Amino acid sequence: LMQGILATKATEFDAQSIANCFNAFASDPRPQNPALISHLSEAALHLDNQAEGSGRLFNGQELAQVVNGLARMEVKDDLLLGKLAGYCHALAEEGGLDSQAIGLLSNGFVRLKVYNISLMERLGACAQALPLDSFEDQHIASILNAAARCRLRDKALFKHLGLATMSLLVSPGGKLKGLTPQSLSLIFHALATLDLKAEEQALLKVLTRYTAALDWRSFSAASVANIAWSIAVLEIRGDLLGWTWEGLRYHITGMDRNSLTQVNQFLFDFALRDEGGLETRDFEQILKLLTIVESSPKSKLKTINQGLGMSLETTSRLQSDVASTFRAMGEEVVEEWIETRSGYSIDIWLPRVQMAIEVDGPHHFAFHRGTRAPAQAPLGSTRLKHRHLANLGIKLYSIPYYDWPRDEGIDKKRRYLELRLLKHLATLTTSLTVA
Repeated sequence: LMQGILATKATEFDAQSIANCFNAFASDPRPQNPALISHLSEAALHLDNQAEGSGRLFNGQELAQVVNGLARMEVKDDLLLGKLAGYCHALAEEGGLDSQAIGLLSNGFVRLKVYNISLMERLGACAQALPLDSFEDQHIASILNAAARCRLRDKALFKHLGLATMSLLVSPGGKLKGLTPQSLSLIFHALATLDLKAEEQALLKVLTRYTAALDWRSFSAASVANIAWSIAVLEIRGDLLGWTWEGLRYHITGMDRNSLTQVNQFLFDFALRDEGGLETRDFEQILKLLTIVESSPKSKLKTINQGLGMSLETTSRLQSDVASTFRAMGEEVVEEWIETRSGYSIDIWLPRVQMAIEVDGPHHFAFHRGTRAPAQAPLGSTRLKHRHLANLGIKLYSIPYYDWPRDEGIDKKRRYLELRLLKHLATLTTSLTVA
């Protein structure tokens, strides 16, 4: 079969045959054949030439098969993906995508790390035009997860798919249809990532009640960790806390590094809340399990505390610029300072005034749908870190990337800091007169 495909000219494939081949070979557990993938990619690139004659372009399901096939095979061909994104835009504009295709396309593109905001907005608009009863739970979860990974805070999309989610839980006859554990965890995680607690209170209430009634053993370790982290971000209380506790005790030894980090943040948030209802021995048992897993030779987690860190310990150019400005103002500066109680890495610590400075770059913020403005809505992870530090009594000031005068001279940068931090830095020695 492979030899036959390779022997066929790329220009002789039609849309359906290309889609079928990508779907079939993505399901093949054997090692990929680079020559075969390259040949099929060339066929897809030449499809528009075929369409000018007697052929046609991909329909929604065929396009979804190709994109999802590439994602499953982890093949990122930028030229081909650009062409496929163009096809996707056109189909969405024409209303030629159903909920399954939108879900597969959204999921496929983000799995390939194609975080195209305009494409996600187009797919979201297409989804909003579909009736609520046309969505399955996996379609909803895939679309919302993709929006979250693109950092697209599309309130209208979440509202529409939130209603679709609730319609799945109770049919007109009152019979539960239900959501799969994976879909539940992805929806929770998307809401937490984009910090949509205030906007989606009704949906969260339904999801919380529904999840708390399920058996935690039917969830994967990663799904339980996702929900635990979402509880911390969204400040969820009630029966779901007890459910999560039992789920963690059952799944903790099977969790990977990312899941353990999420659990660490849940535990720390729980400790800061000082909630009742769970015995101290349970909390200590979880910490003991975390320690056992962390000390395993297979674990890459350095320490329990360090696992709580929100971001990679790298110094951005923006952070260096802010730190240099503080030094020019005569301040002692400690970069990547570790707050020992939480394990959080603080961008800049000013010892003299005992103050933390967080320099929040673009990836700390979400985009608002329909605007071309820089991302300015803080993500759930950013709000969680700031809340934790505030609960620890840390004086914290956040400098968002879009507010910093990066293209200005040192005097304007100093004035920026002085005007905003005057009450904390009133004794600074400076040659500037603060207006």
